[in-house]
Amino acid sequence: MLPFAAASLLAVSAANAAAPPRDLGLVVEPVSDNAAACGVSTAQVRDIAAAVLTERGWKLQDGAPDYLYVNVSIIHQATSSSCVFNIADAIGRRLLTGYGGHVVAFTARTGELGIAPVATAKRTITDKLHGLLQQLIATAEQDNL
Repeated sequence: MLPFAAASLLAVSAANAAAPPRDLGLVVEPVSDNAAACGVSTAQVRDIAAAVLTERGWKLQDGAPDYLYVNVSIIHQATSSSCVFNIADAIGRRLLTGYGGHVVAFTARTGELGIAPVATAKRTITDKLHGLLQQLIATAEQDNL
């Protein structure tokens, strides 16, 4: 019986090690009206975030206890014809308290502050967002967050 039990335990451990990534909700803060002059929209930010998750094999699910939070803040500087941006993203986890409520803990975060000429702002911001999200998801996978 012992060999069967050991084989069963190994099979369960292997199945857990190869388990697919978690399902995540997605929370994208709306970009400001000012961001339009820089060529970036809330829909683009949402599409990039969804694409990165899909590329990495994660699934979007409304109401999931864990979620990807994305905030892209952009200020168009007309006088210098530039766009100042701040990208912040994190994986949030809703944790139940002993009192029936919940708290939110961010288990992984990335972000970047930058500036780009209006002519290249859309490409610069979306490329940086994509890279930061890739980095965040890789960290979450590596550290099992």
